[in-house]
Amino acid sequence: MVSYEVQVKRHLEGVQRGSTRLVESYLAQTVHPGELAAKNEAGYINGVNRNVKKWARNVATKRSLQELKNRMQSKGGAAYTASAPTANAAYASGARPWRDIIAQIKADVDARMPRGDRAQNAQRSAEYIRLMNEAAVRMEGM
Repeated sequence: MVSYEVQVKRHLEGVQRGSTRLVESYLAQTVHPGELAAKNEAGYINGVNRNVKKWARNVATKRSLQELKNRMQSKGGAAYTASAPTANAAYASGARPWRDIIAQIKADVDARMPRGDRAQNAQRSAEYIRLMNEAAVRMEGM
């Protein structure tokens, strides 16, 4: 089982990689987001939010595609990365209670249900899921 410290380190590294990917994906755009929103208005309304018309209008009238790319490159990635320590602390505090629960569930399943063929392993997985769900229900009640 991966240690809590390694889990938190991996989370922070993932957030930092996400910053780079966010900027890269934004710079790869070839069409203004306002144009895409206008072309797929129903999809945005149903899938993202109810304010797509307002968003598309505001974005389209305030900044060009190049301005949006420049801002993302100069500010967006840095802001995302700067938020990583806060996000990391929130992740760590949320993950901490689960560390011991997961270790206990794993030990319990390992003791009662040895690994085996595909059918046995499917039963182990189902039991693990059942116990995790029970733990989640208990955690919500706290």
